[in-house]
Amino acid sequence: LDTTRTGYIFMGWYDAGGNRVREISDTDYGDKAFTAQWVPITYGVEFNANGGRGWMIQQVFTYDREGYLAYNTFTRTGYEFAEWNTKADGSGTSYANGQAVFNLSATNNETITLYAQWKFATYEVTLEANGGTIADGKNVTEYTYGTGAALPTAEDITRTGYTFEGWYVSRSFSGSPVTEITATEMGAKTYYAKWEPITYTVAFDANGGSGTM
Repeated sequence: LDTTRTGYIFMGWYDAGGNRVREISDTDYGDKAFTAQWVPITYGVEFNANGGRGWMIQQVFTYDREGYLAYNTFTRTGYEFAEWNTKADGSGTSYANGQAVFNLSATNNETITLYAQWKFATYEVTLEANGGTIADGKNVTEYTYGTGAALPTAEDITRTGYTFEGWYVSRSFSGSPVTEITATEMGAKTYYAKWEPITYTVAFDANGGSGTM
């Protein structure tokens, strides 16, 4: 082709009457004016779960027209969706979930693959101190899959007149105490502090009297 335009397909030359003209014959005369007709190319965007699960339909975009990427529907155990990227390892161009995009390709019928990028999921932690006080900086409010978290120890939580007996997953304190959330756990967690009241001795002195108590 002698006539090109980025992102478009050349459809031919047309005269003022809308007729396509392929040549000027040797019998034509006078000034001529022809207008190039162009059609924008279309390209596809497909989505790769990149370690996740699910299926997403391929999108079709038109050059020079803004469109919006689909929102992610893939899932991955223990992970949260972060963004899309043109490279599986995240080293390419990044796009946000549902981002408006424009001219991702100038090649007709090309398919662009966007790979889901994942980050470890973060879950909420609630510590029911049951009258105790957790020291500053020792409270645990969340944990991340793949890392977990250590719960406050007896040195980190206090209650006047009581001894800390550990964290339990139930209000009835059944089972064994929990000291940490492991790296493979998922979901929101709630733990209850168990307390044992201290005991103390009162001794009696006769103070000049006789007898024992």
